Amino acid sequence: MRPAALPSNETDRLAELDELRLLDTLPEAVYDDIARLASVICETPMATITLVDADRQWFKAKHGITDDETPRSMSFCAHAILTPDEIFEVRDAQSDPRFADYPNVTGDPHIRYYAGVPIVTDAGNALGTLCVIDQKPRILAPWQHDMLDVLARQVRALFELHRQRATAERDRYRLELALDSARMGMWEHNVRTNRAELMGNYEKLLGFSIGEFPGTFESFLSRVHDDDRQMVMTKLQRAIELNDNTPSEFRVVRFGGEIAWIRATSRQILDDFGNVTHIIGLISDCTEQRMEQERLATYQTELLDMATRYEQLSLTDPLTGLGNRRGLDEQMASRVAHAVRHHEAVAALAIDVDHFKSYNDSFGHAAGDTALEQVAACLRECIRGEDYAARPGGEEFVVLLSDVDAEGALALAERIRHGIESAAWPHRAVTASIGVSVLTGTAAEDGDLLTLADQAMYRAKADGRNRVRTL
Repeated sequence: MRPAALPSNETDRLAELDELRLLDTLPEAVYDDIARLASVICETPMATITLVDADRQWFKAKHGITDDETPRSMSFCAHAILTPDEIFEVRDAQSDPRFADYPNVTGDPHIRYYAGVPIVTDAGNALGTLCVIDQKPRILAPWQHDMLDVLARQVRALFELHRQRATAERDRYRLELALDSARMGMWEHNVRTNRAELMGNYEKLLGFSIGEFPGTFESFLSRVHDDDRQMVMTKLQRAIELNDNTPSEFRVVRFGGEIAWIRATSRQILDDFGNVTHIIGLISDCTEQRMEQERLATYQTELLDMATRYEQLSLTDPLTGLGNRRGLDEQMASRVAHAVRHHEAVAALAIDVDHFKSYNDSFGHAAGDTALEQVAACLRECIRGEDYAARPGGEEFVVLLSDVDAEGALALAERIRHGIESAAWPHRAVTASIGVSVLTGTAAEDGDLLTLADQAMYRAKADGRNRVRTL
C-alpha cells in the first residue's frame, strides 16, 4: 500500500485546519445537502466532504458512507490535496498501482472510481476535498466536472463563514468580559421607580447623545424599533415576574435612521422577601452577527433551491422535458401503491412512434429530435393535469393515469393518437401505435402494468400501426 506523500506546506496546512475548529463537529444540513447534491449531479452512490488531518481523514458530510473517518494512509483525498489546483480523478482504482491494494478498494466500500476537488483556503492550504465515489469504473462528463468545482467553491465559502463565525464568537466573548470587568455598556432598571441608568458606551449603542438620556424606561423604549417594542416590554415583564434571564436581541433606531441590532443580558436583584427590585445587565452590538446569520440563511435557501432544481433535472428527459426512466419508475411505484391502498384503477399507455428509424435516417437526427419534441408537446396538450408523461428512451413514451376506467383510458389514448396523426409535420406524417393497460387495486400490485401496455402496443403495430389496442 502506497500512502500519499505529505504536501510541502503540511505544517501550515495542519495549523490552519486546527484553527478552523471544524474537525469532530456535529453534522450540519448545509454540508450534508452539498454532499447529496454532488452525488446526484455526478450519479455516484457516495460523496463526502473530507478534512485531511495528520493521521486520518474525517468526514464533515457523507452520503452513502457509514464511517465517520478513515486512516490517512488509505485516503484517496490525501493524494488529491497534493494537486490543489485541479480535480484529482482515479477512473479505475483496481488497475491503478497506487490504490489497487488499498483495503477500501479490495474490501468495503469497494472503491473503483474517485474524483475529488481540493478545498483550498486563501492562504493556499488544501484542507480537504469534496469528492464523489463509485463502485464501478467511470468517467465524469465535463459538465459534471464543472458542477463539482462549483460545489467545492461553496464548501470553501462555508469554511470561511465558519471561521468568521468562530472568530466573531471569540471576539464577542472577549468584549463581554471587558464590559463586565470595566462596567462598560451596563444598564440598571429600578423596578419600583421605573428609572433606568446607563453607563459606559450605552449611549452610543442606543443612539443617545452624551448626557441626553433622561433616565426613564420609556426613553429607552423610544429608541427600540416599533416592531420590537412589545417584545422588549414582554421580556422585561418576564424578567420581573418569572426571573427569566434568557438573552434577547432587538433593533434600535439611532440618529439618522440607522438601525442596529442589540443583544441584552440581564440579572435580577431581590429584596429580603424575594421580590425583584432592580434588573441589571449588559448589552452589545450584534448587528454583524445578525447580518452573518441572514447571509447564511439566504445561502442555505439558495443551496436548497439548487438541490431541488438538480433533483428535478435528474427526473427529467433533457430533450422533451417529460419524465425520464428514473422519474417514470418513481411515479409508477407511487401510483400503484395509491391504487392498492384506495382500491382504485391505474392505467398505462405505451406509445411508440411508427417508423421512427426510417424518419431519422431520411431526415437526420436533428429532425428526429424535433419530431420527438412535437410528440411530447402533443402529450402535454392531451393529458389531464394529474396525469404523468415520460420518455424512458428512444422513440418510446409512457403516460400514467390514475383513477380512470378502461373506457376513459382508451378515449385518451385515441385522442393522443389522433393528435399526433393530425399534427403539422415538416417532412412527412408521423403516427404512433399505442397500447393500453388498466389494473385495479391489488391487481395493480401483482400485475406488470407497463409489460401489459407494451404487449398491447406491439399488437397495435402488428395490426397495421397508427392505432390503439388493449389486451
